[in-house]
This record gives sequence, structure tokens and C-alpha cells, in this order.
Amino acid sequence: MHDDRLVGKISPRVGQKRDTLVVEGIHREPDVKPTAVLRKADVAELQDLAAFRGVRNIEYGQALPESWRAQLLTS
Repeated sequence: MHDDRLVGKISPRVGQKRDTLVVEGIHREPDVKPTAVLRKADVAELQDLAAFRGVRNIEYGQALPESWRAQLLTS
């Protein structure tokens, strides 16, 4: 959800033997442009989820919006 609108789905899981939230993918709805504002909102929500689950690291898989890939994989 972003501004009261469904903008996509995120596929997270906690790694079994690691202190890591693994984000298998971030999938946008077809009519939603992956903007920097949405990326920052997604990252903030994932950081909150990681803290809630008691893990310190976030690892991203390959199913990411192309324009976000480099920034997320190096963060």
C-alpha cells in the first residue's frame, strides 16, 4: 500500500540460519511506475519488518524492479 493504493507485493522470509530478512522479490502492479519515492517507502517498511522479526540484515533476490536493482543490491 502506498497513499491508500495497492502498488504491488513483496515476498520476504527470514533466513533459517542467518540474521537476515531475505526479500525474494518486489513485484509492482502493471500500472505502477517504480519511482524513488516507492523504493524508499518499501525499504523503510522492510527495515521495520526486519526489526519486528528481530533480524539485522536485509538481502535482496533478483526479482526486483530493474530501475531499483543496483541500488538495492548494493545497500
